[in-house]
Amino acid sequence: MFNKRSLLLRHKGPTLWLTLCGWLCISLFSVHSWAGYSIDKITGSSDAELVMNRSRELLRNGQLSRAITFATAAAEFYAENRQPEQQIEARLLIAEALQLLGKNQDAADTLKSVISLTKTTEGKPYTLRTLLALGSVYTALGADEEAKNLLDNAVALAETENNMALKSVALNRLGNHYGLNGHYEHAITAYRDSASLAKQNQQWLLAAQALANAARMELQNGQPEQAKKLAYQAMEVPGDGQNPHETAHLLINIGRTFAQLERQHPTPRHTLRLHAFQLFNKAERIATRARDLRTASYALGYSGTLYETEQRYQEALALTRRAIFQAQQADADYPLFLWHWQKGRLHAALEQRNAAIDAYRQAITQLQKLRHAMKSDYSSTGPVYLQLVDLLLQEVEQTRETAQVTHLLRTARDTVEQMKAAELRDYFQDECVDRLQAKVRDVGDISATAVVVYPVVLADRLELLLSFPSGKMKRYTVPVDNTAFTREIHQFRRLLEKRTTNQYRPHGEQLYQWLIAPFETDVQSSQIDTLVFVPDGALRTIPFSALYDGKKFLIEKYAVATTPGVQLTDPRPLDRSRLKVLYAGLSRSVQGFPALEYVPEELDGVRDLYGGQLLLDEDFTQTRFKKSLNDKQFNVLHIATHGKFSGDADSSFILTFDGPLTINQLADQIGLFKFRETPLELLVLSACETAQGDERAALGLSGVAIKAGARSAIGTLWKINDLAASRLIRDFYRQLQDPQASRAVALQRAQREMLNDLRFRHPGYWSAYILINSWL
Repeated sequence: MFNKRSLLLRHKGPTLWLTLCGWLCISLFSVHSWAGYSIDKITGSSDAELVMNRSRELLRNGQLSRAITFATAAAEFYAENRQPEQQIEARLLIAEALQLLGKNQDAADTLKSVISLTKTTEGKPYTLRTLLALGSVYTALGADEEAKNLLDNAVALAETENNMALKSVALNRLGNHYGLNGHYEHAITAYRDSASLAKQNQQWLLAAQALANAARMELQNGQPEQAKKLAYQAMEVPGDGQNPHETAHLLINIGRTFAQLERQHPTPRHTLRLHAFQLFNKAERIATRARDLRTASYALGYSGTLYETEQRYQEALALTRRAIFQAQQADADYPLFLWHWQKGRLHAALEQRNAAIDAYRQAITQLQKLRHAMKSDYSSTGPVYLQLVDLLLQEVEQTRETAQVTHLLRTARDTVEQMKAAELRDYFQDECVDRLQAKVRDVGDISATAVVVYPVVLADRLELLLSFPSGKMKRYTVPVDNTAFTREIHQFRRLLEKRTTNQYRPHGEQLYQWLIAPFETDVQSSQIDTLVFVPDGALRTIPFSALYDGKKFLIEKYAVATTPGVQLTDPRPLDRSRLKVLYAGLSRSVQGFPALEYVPEELDGVRDLYGGQLLLDEDFTQTRFKKSLNDKQFNVLHIATHGKFSGDADSSFILTFDGPLTINQLADQIGLFKFRETPLELLVLSACETAQGDERAALGLSGVAIKAGARSAIGTLWKINDLAASRLIRDFYRQLQDPQASRAVALQRAQREMLNDLRFRHPGYWSAYILINSWL
């Protein structure tokens, strides 16, 4: 078992594994005196050094807020007395504690002030340590490119200065960066190199941390035997008990690896789970002795997770409550999120639904507090929203009171909206969602003839939540499991693109029965002409307009639009009297992409209707495009060029004459409209495509409009015939001239025109075009 001698860390910076995985917390409490001595009355360097020593001790014990209080007092003294090297030491400690508290932006600001101080000293280790610290903070904030550059520079500088102790630290933190970005092989190499170098330098705790981190990465990389081997190696590293905070976190890290190994690859007598429990217990004892409430909370909570895995729910609940209490004492948001979520799952397993709902709500409240402090990770936190929606809808089944049913359905809808905002925030790794969220709550506030449809895909069923103009919410349950439903979606999408066959039809009919038929009668009796879908998951990859009832496509009955969330947009009628259009496109073959010969015809056809400035081929450069956006007040932007949306915002792009423009860059440039009198009413991305089967790719297509501040957008889910695209787009703009036609109705009419042409009747030609956000 684990060597009873604790581990010694002989460098200044702690491992950031738990922090960078999102184990972020807020402060404990502030203390302005210590053993009867006031830190407000530092009178000399010896006093300041005593205060710094106390701060280091508090940091080692995990009492982070107190460590900051002491180090801040020392830093102020050093600043007043012009002692830059000592001031750097104090501020580096403050930044380290801030990051461990989850206050990453505050840590970054502190480190930026340190950079200016390093210029007044000759000691390059200060520069190196600052690079290391700032690289780690940027990793936690999701500023990946900046973080990678800083950490690479730190490794190179440590090598140049022959500072092997700091090089081993730098390699470990570089491994953290690689791991969080899914580059597991690179992470494993960096961790192994760090561990090897740390052993040579007798940095025993760091060596164990790097080995434990490598074990986690091997597990992520599908190598369980290597993971187990490395975890045992980490346990065998000697030490002598000088850093209880980091030792406890190391034990938790190894314990989590053993617990995950046991879940994925069960052992006789559950040996690995027993190891995990022993490690969590030991970590809790160490943290409690050091008064490190935050770390004790993690140890207790993960012990509860082990009992949850064994379905020993009452014991798990007791441990989880203790973990919540410790986290509350530490005012630690991230563990509070984790353990309220766990408490919700446990109450649900015990069929205590109301208690479960309360716990889930508290978990989401904590998660909302964290969104500015940590890199968004929707894949691990997103399920909390869907699980709450599931519980709320189960509660509807047991409720007979109309007012309570309405309240539950509205809460479920609002939770879906929160989930969509979190997902979009994660895609862009940007707070643009928070800045642009509208205050719209009910569809009745927007339109009297549209209904909003929220398809909620759960493991065992499909739930359809409808928000009617009257303010009434209705719920429809469809007994289809997630696997069968998703399989049908993928088949439908794949076959839609085969324009020479009608093989898509049975799949379109089945999806119609699941997605439309349950509520069609209610919608018909409500004089609805537009359906607005808020799709999730695989549903984002298909055009709802092409759903088929056996005789008609959905677009023949209703205008159709989609949105990532009603609260993420600002639907308003189009002001046709002030439309000014900027056109940009490529017709020639550039950058290895084929020519789009009908683009000039498409753009000229629209210009005949609306006029406007044209940037075609060599005129459509990134510089000219940006200048045009800056110089004139356009409110319609029409781009006809190659483009591709993928699951990663940074690799999604549109093509200009001189190279690709990422959608983040595009959104930032278009985003200038947010600060003008004339908003961007419409963004058209013609000839782009989304990666087939990539659910997040379609999120990028809809998200670019939100980030750019466009009220609505039209884009394509796949590449379509150039002639068909040109015709449909021209018809759309022609229909848009009718003041009685909304954007959704204008697109509906254009698509129905295509349906009436035998050459283009197949939905592979016309349904790829989707309207996003404002349908008015």
